[in-house]
Amino acid sequence: MKRIGVTKMWKIAICDDEEEFCRQTEVLIGQLGEKLGEKFVVEIFRSAEEMLQRMSADTDILLLDIKMGDMSGIDAARVIRRSNEDLCIIFITSMTEYAMEGYEVHAFGFIKKPVSYAPLERNLREAVKRLEFTKNDTVAISDKNGTLTLRSSNIIYIEAFRHDVELVTTQGRISTSKTLSELEEVFTEKGFFRTHKSYLVNLRHIRTIDGSSLSMSDGSTVLLSKHRKKQFMESFIEFSGGLI
Repeated sequence: MKRIGVTKMWKIAICDDEEEFCRQTEVLIGQLGEKLGEKFVVEIFRSAEEMLQRMSADTDILLLDIKMGDMSGIDAARVIRRSNEDLCIIFITSMTEYAMEGYEVHAFGFIKKPVSYAPLERNLREAVKRLEFTKNDTVAISDKNGTLTLRSSNIIYIEAFRHDVELVTTQGRISTSKTLSELEEVFTEKGFFRTHKSYLVNLRHIRTIDGSSLSMSDGSTVLLSKHRKKQFMESFIEFSGGLI
């Protein structure tokens, strides 16, 4: 059912060396925008090299052919991932043997050629959901230098020791004047859990669970209190089933 009102604009790039394919896909995207109540703005590139030079920095979704000219879509995606982790890359290909390489560059999805309406709709729906989540993922944290804006998904865990509280992120540690309890109120709805009086953990960054401790994505270990374990496992299973 079409939603009433268009509230966001999403930029979509198509990169494929077949002109007819690009035109047909652009038409399908226009039809899907009408159906979904979304505004899709399309940019077309005929080679990976052109796309890397000219694609708008704020592009949200990239439909990328794998087999093209001198530079493949996989190689182009590797270049993109050096500076852009958020772009939803959907590979367009008839060559399923490239699937594993696609996952290496965090491909959002794959669509087989020739592209038809149903798989394109499914991928764009899911991409928009992911983008909306990502855009709502930013938080403002106060530290001694002022206020920092960062993505909660880049925070691995938050640790309190003595009178200090630090956010351990994928880029390093950040000190904050907030208490762990204050941060718990903000981050619980963003997929965090208070595993211990001294730790607030991002569930998406947990790699293994071993009795009274958790191994995190950066290799560090955090504590899991015995009396919190049952509720933690329930939250972790619910989270994993919905997002991971």
